[in-house]
Amino acid sequence: MEKDLGHYRKAYTKSELLIENTPDNPFQLFKEWFNDVDLCFPDHETNAMTLSTIGVDGYPKTELFY
Repeated sequence: MEKDLGHYRKAYTKSELLIENTPDNPFQLFKEWFNDVDLCFPDHETNAMTLSTIGVDGYPKTELFY
């Protein structure tokens, strides 16, 4: 393909979730994440999320929530 499609990709900043940097109350961490997304993307659905875990078969299992 000759057309440059690089501008179609969104850049996502990644960070680490380290146990030593998490609050004892998981709801506090969720509140921080929710507020960060709501401030950065006010026109998007802040309450939409995807949760992925690894199943017993070793493959990712994903659920989409709205």
